[in-house]
Amino acid sequence: MRQVFSIKCPQCGLVNEPDDVNFPQCGGCGEELVACAACRHYVDLACDDARGAALFSPDRNSAPRCPAFHSRYEVRGSRWLRALPAPAWVAATLLIVLLGTTALIWILSPDGQLWSGREQLKMEVAMPAQMQLGVPATVEVTVRNAAGQMGSRWYLELTGSLCSNTLAEMSMPMPEPASITRDREGKTFQLEYPPVKDWKKIRLFFRPKRAGEQTLVIKLYTSGLDRGSTATARTIVVDRTTGPVNAQKEDQTHER
Repeated sequence: MRQVFSIKCPQCGLVNEPDDVNFPQCGGCGEELVACAACRHYVDLACDDARGAALFSPDRNSAPRCPAFHSRYEVRGSRWLRALPAPAWVAATLLIVLLGTTALIWILSPDGQLWSGREQLKMEVAMPAQMQLGVPATVEVTVRNAAGQMGSRWYLELTGSLCSNTLAEMSMPMPEPASITRDREGKTFQLEYPPVKDWKKIRLFFRPKRAGEQTLVIKLYTSGLDRGSTATARTIVVDRTTGPVNAQKEDQTHER
């Protein structure tokens, strides 16, 4: 008989290991742990296992020699569970909680925004499909805070042919940003805004100076955001239009 697993004494409840000094007697009360009556093959005063039946005797004392002995009081895995110190249990519990929290965050936010703090902000751009040469037109940018929590200061960076100094003029956006800067070449604007908790709509005003297709590239990022999100919108500038310039707007956002 080769007993591999621990056995819980049916009399006193002590879990006994196979390599204990007193095994196969219980170290607590002396109960015989390896006996036919304690075997799972012992049924109705007989053994239902072919190997065990050959050794079975009415006195039921052949269990220590029986290769088929399988205690009905067997306890699997008790040794390492009971031997694990309290600090290890705490560390294991914290690790499980951390892994579970991480998995939940990535399920809720596959792109990692909630986990990395990148941030909560989303952008939608509505630009007229057509603008008139020399006539002011409006581009609307809606910034939404998906987390609903106050984040950091955020910025809009405007580039593209519609922003070039030789191609177009941009007047003060509404609402006014905390600051607005333009690079030396006059091709890039940077608008700085205070933190937003829910959503904000920005109106940008352009006066196109050249006909043809023009692009507006808008990058949205925060002071704690290292990559941001970018949207590209396109419009056609014509010499004449038959109706109001802003009568029809199309969402021409292409985010990346």
